[in-house]
Amino acid sequence: MNSEKIGKFLKELREKNSYTQQQLADKIPISRQAISKWELGKALPEHTALSRLSEIFNVTIDELLAGEEHTDKNVVLELYKERNKSRKIIKYLFLGLLLLLFTFFAYYFFNHFNSVKIYKIYGKIDQAKIENGLFIKTNEKIYFDIGNIEVESKDSFEKLEVFYKLDNEEHFIYSSDCLQISLNDYFGYEEYFSFKQIDSIMKNLYIRLLYDDRSYEIKLSFEEDYKNNLIFLFKKRKISNEIQAEKKEDELLDKIVQSFDKEGNIYNYKIADNKKDILFTYFEDTNLLTLEIMEQNKLIEDWILNFKTSLLTYNNYKNESTYYCTIDIFTKKCISGECVDYENNKKNFIEYLNNIKST
Repeated sequence: MNSEKIGKFLKELREKNSYTQQQLADKIPISRQAISKWELGKALPEHTALSRLSEIFNVTIDELLAGEEHTDKNVVLELYKERNKSRKIIKYLFLGLLLLLFTFFAYYFFNHFNSVKIYKIYGKIDQAKIENGLFIKTNEKIYFDIGNIEVESKDSFEKLEVFYKLDNEEHFIYSSDCLQISLNDYFGYEEYFSFKQIDSIMKNLYIRLLYDDRSYEIKLSFEEDYKNNLIFLFKKRKISNEIQAEKKEDELLDKIVQSFDKEGNIYNYKIADNKKDILFTYFEDTNLLTLEIMEQNKLIEDWILNFKTSLLTYNNYKNESTYYCTIDIFTKKCISGECVDYENNKKNFIEYLNNIKST
């Protein structure tokens, strides 16, 4: 609305009817200063004042707001249309913002949902076995740690090679002169692993142990341990059980410190049981507890408890072929080997632990 045009029209109507500003103000009623502000275009009449002016000058409110007589323009309708148009603009802006947010979250979801996967690595042949390996795969980074490699002999060992086989071809990745490998790779850099072929590489990944006069190949197996495929995170219901298990581990470590003989960073404890010798050894540096059963100076069974990973490994050497299994003591998940008799093996392990006498 043009306030100056409306003010000029009001002044014309007042003078046409021979009213002074004060006389018009008294008829409404309102102050003379308000009449002056209207006519100068500095203010507009309110709704009640417009109704009174319409009666005094015998014109419609539309004509007053248009600033002229006999107009075909419906000012009230135009005001309504303008307000409705503003509402539509705000509505479209809001819908556009929602669409932008939805597009962003959809892009983020499809690019990050299920994008992080963690695998445990293991492998075994007669001459060597691999445990507690770790493989982490994301859209941006790959982390590979071969874990613990146990070999029958380290004499004349030269190096360890990592490679994969695709299309009947062998592709070299990395080599090391020790039994440990830890690699990081990045998307776009890909010095060791191709991100596009990573699933095929994982299915055909090997290590080779090279000695002076021989070599061994071990095919690596991957077991999925975690992936970020939860939209909402919930606290584990069994957290209290895990806390209780950690408490028991702390109690066991306290018992080891109190009861075992210490030599450097190694703790030892020996029990003579009939014709068997039971030897406990705790390695403080690696946080491993081993339990060995000797019979006539020959190792027949052993258990290895890793306090860091909560993995318990059992080996039986009584038969010609060694039986072994590795279990996560929290989840009771079989990590490697044959775990069908795990409960009995664990029970025997706990019985031997109970024979440790605190000083």
